[in-house]
Amino acid sequence: MTHAEPYLSNDQLHVGDGKRLVISHTAHNILSTPKRVFMLSNVLHVPKIKKRLLSVQQFCCENCVFF
Repeated sequence: MTHAEPYLSNDQLHVGDGKRLVISHTAHNILSTPKRVFMLSNVLHVPKIKKRLLSVQQFCCENCVFF
């Protein structure tokens, strides 16, 4: 993650089993492929999450792509 900053809000990430997980940092990142570079903004670092998640809607809007 680039330009990671501490997350100062009290917001938490709510997951499917009802648990609330603390967000520790926010950042921006770049995903490079052989054909294109994709931007990932507002990346949340949640230390206790078990799987990496992606907002497809946010990714598509920021990168002018569709799935």
